[in-house]
Amino acid sequence: MTQPEIIKIPRSKISLFLMLLGSVIFVVIGIFMQHEQVSSDRSAQELLVLQGIGFFGMMFFGLCGLVALARLFSNKPGLIITDEGINYNANVILWSEITEFGEYEKKGTKCILIHINDPKSYIDKGNFLQRSISGVNYKMTGTPLSISSTDLKIEYDDLKVMLNEYLSQSRLKSAA
Repeated sequence: MTQPEIIKIPRSKISLFLMLLGSVIFVVIGIFMQHEQVSSDRSAQELLVLQGIGFFGMMFFGLCGLVALARLFSNKPGLIITDEGINYNANVILWSEITEFGEYEKKGTKCILIHINDPKSYIDKGNFLQRSISGVNYKMTGTPLSISSTDLKIEYDDLKVMLNEYLSQSRLKSAA
């Protein structure tokens, strides 16, 4: 089967909207936690903890909301597949670096795991948050790279078949 040179898969706008909505809800909860007052049933120390959680919740979910909002109005594809490799979440992964695709499922959400030759090189890339997430992914799944089935506007099984076809084609080309 001959593959087209570039496949661009858009992000799921529904998932992004739900992420934005959830972020707004948690920011509002954080605001209410910030405005909590000392009462007879709460000590000053408990209040400080509650307000601290509210503050960090507002910051974290506010950032998540901004990312979702930016992606919601962006026309950039969520995943680009080429003859050279995959471009996903600012990671360019060459077919020659990929050993296999796996599967991980938690609470009904499936992810395609991208097993690579040198996981450490991807764990060390990016800012502190990206490195932390990659490290946690590696500990949980054995690889720092995965593609969530809910992020993109494509069915999970179709994406898995497409990625495996491209990987097979790449291996045939390199063997020739």
